[in-house]
Amino acid sequence: ADYEIFKIYTDKARAKDFTKRKQWQQLLKDARQRRFKAVICLRLDRPFRTVRECANVLNDWLDMGISFKAVQQDVIDTTTSSGRFITWILAAAAELESAWIGERVADGMARAKAEGKPLGRKPLKISLESVLEALRNETSISAAARVLGCSRRYIYRICEEHDLTPIIQIDG
Repeated sequence: ADYEIFKIYTDKARAKDFTKRKQWQQLLKDARQRRFKAVICLRLDRPFRTVRECANVLNDWLDMGISFKAVQQDVIDTTTSSGRFITWILAAAAELESAWIGERVADGMARAKAEGKPLGRKPLKISLESVLEALRNETSISAAARVLGCSRRYIYRICEEHDLTPIIQIDG
């Protein structure tokens, strides 16, 4: 079927973090206002993390006459009874896979910790002198962070550790 695109909704937040998924919230609002007839996404596991969440949203959409399709999973199509059946099965499989991944990550981290391996990202090795030089030479803390290859927060943290307040003074 041919579709006219109403809007493309894109979130950068994790799917579990609904408070940061502003575009998802907008999509749900637009659905309640019946501003489109179908939602098409890449895969079922992109918008949903649990079977319950998937079922609740998709059932609401079905009641509103809104269909759901996944481009990379062409069997997911809520316009047919068999498509809905497959959708619920794949939603359960995706939730199970996500849980298994979480368990493997936790097991790996516990093993690494037991072996005395450091967890997390390697600490940056940027000296206070380098931070101060970048602050002297740049016009903003953001620019200094770019030059150093670190975040603004990192600059503030280094300065706080040495009881300093990073201030950029521009002569002129």
